[in-house]
Amino acid sequence: MSPKKAAQTTATDSAGFSAEERAAMKERAKETKAEARAKKNKADGEKDVLAKIAEMPEPDRAMAERIHAIVKASAPELAPKTWYGMPAYANKDGKVICFFQSAAKFDTRYATFGFQHDAHLDDGGMWPTSFAIKELTPAGEAQIAALVKKAVYHRRRQVNIDYRTIVWNQYGAAFDMLDDAIRLCPDHLWTAPLWQDVDDARYGQVWFVAYHTLFWSDLYFTGTKEGFAPPPPFVRGKLPEQPYTKAQVLAYLGECRRRCQATLESLTDVRANQRCVFEWMAPTFLELQLYAMRHVQEHAAQLSLLLGQHDV
Repeated sequence: MSPKKAAQTTATDSAGFSAEERAAMKERAKETKAEARAKKNKADGEKDVLAKIAEMPEPDRAMAERIHAIVKASAPELAPKTWYGMPAYANKDGKVICFFQSAAKFDTRYATFGFQHDAHLDDGGMWPTSFAIKELTPAGEAQIAALVKKAVYHRRRQVNIDYRTIVWNQYGAAFDMLDDAIRLCPDHLWTAPLWQDVDDARYGQVWFVAYHTLFWSDLYFTGTKEGFAPPPPFVRGKLPEQPYTKAQVLAYLGECRRRCQATLESLTDVRANQRCVFEWMAPTFLELQLYAMRHVQEHAAQLSLLLGQHDV
């Protein structure tokens, strides 16, 4: 046997397992024996998990510590335990629901946060159960928390209702109110003020309030303000030289209505629970749509009140 071939055979055994995989299987065998012998309680399991986390190099250790805290806060009933030498979290039957695999564990280029088949993440015909992690951002932490909650509580709390249709029906009705107010507004009131804005009087005029309402609905459909721009002829961040016309605003309303329906009808449970971070709030995506719907209702009511005051 050549030296080169001998070196190659030391990396895997006859069954094709790497040294790291064989070590993980040995760890699991020890874990199983220890659990059967001692019937470990939750505190013992957490002690083992924290010990494993402490052995990890950075940045795996910091991520594992943060995920451990997130899982404990999101699903307190899960019991920490080691699983193939990895931090894991099991249900009352001892079945692993989720686990953290450090990048160093199998010498991969990223860590992994994964779920086992007892996690209730079902979402249509196909859904992810494993997530690569190179760093933990606030949005990533919020997503992990939402996934853990769904994995543990989804089945018991599931109600047989189609919330997508319910929200769309109500959002569509809010757009109807705004549409009516814009169409009924006579030309001489299109630039009438609803209030006197201290920065620029135009911000309080009918045409701008209608546009402002649609702008924020459109932005909230994306879930972030980063990279968002309204469609032409609308311009973000500054007032136009001339007021937008009623036809332009109505066309934008029609586009927002179509986008709203498409967004809600294609909404998955994972997307609905994703955290949307703004400077002024950080709701889930679904809650953000309810917030935006209230915003439409607010300004549609203001426009309708102005029309009523002018006998329209």
